[in-house]
Amino acid sequence: MLYVFVVSVEYTPDAAYYEYWLTENQKMEPFFYYTSFYFTNYKELHIFYTSIYSVLFLFFVTRFSRNPLLVMILYIPILFLFYVTQLRYFMGVYAVYLAFYYWFVQNKQRIGLFFAAFAIINHYGLILFLPFIYFFLIPSQKVFKQSIIVMILLFIMYFALDVLSSSLLSGVRFLAYFGSDLKSSFVGGVYVFFPY
Repeated sequence: MLYVFVVSVEYTPDAAYYEYWLTENQKMEPFFYYTSFYFTNYKELHIFYTSIYSVLFLFFVTRFSRNPLLVMILYIPILFLFYVTQLRYFMGVYAVYLAFYYWFVQNKQRIGLFFAAFAIINHYGLILFLPFIYFFLIPSQKVFKQSIIVMILLFIMYFALDVLSSSLLSGVRFLAYFGSDLKSSFVGGVYVFFPY
């Protein structure tokens, strides 16, 4: 039922950008760039992306819950606007979750590396999730204290990359995520996903 609402969305705030990228075939992250040739409009692209990352998310939830559908029914409405709008980001985020799961919980580094690479070819900005690896390397009783340190480091990194994005490296696509227009995208992503 919830999936019907997700795929029935006709318009999102990013729809115009995606329509432009589909028609202009701009150089984007590799997964979007190569899959975009198969879509004629935003609706098809939207259904494709939300279908795949909904399956990735469901697969991730089944690793930890006996009631994965209940988890999704409770979780997705909280993030619904983001969930149906930020296609490349959500595809990558759930791949990052699976990368961490396989690498650190299952101790299957090759599968973890596969999902990490898949995340980054969907959205270059997700490389900034690397500091979260730290949480898997410390004892669980120290996570809260250490999370404050990581958040401070992310804050410093954010401003350091802001300086780089306005310097000679401004042509590098990854650094474009830290230009003035897209600062809220990075901060919003951390805000939305960090508590979970």
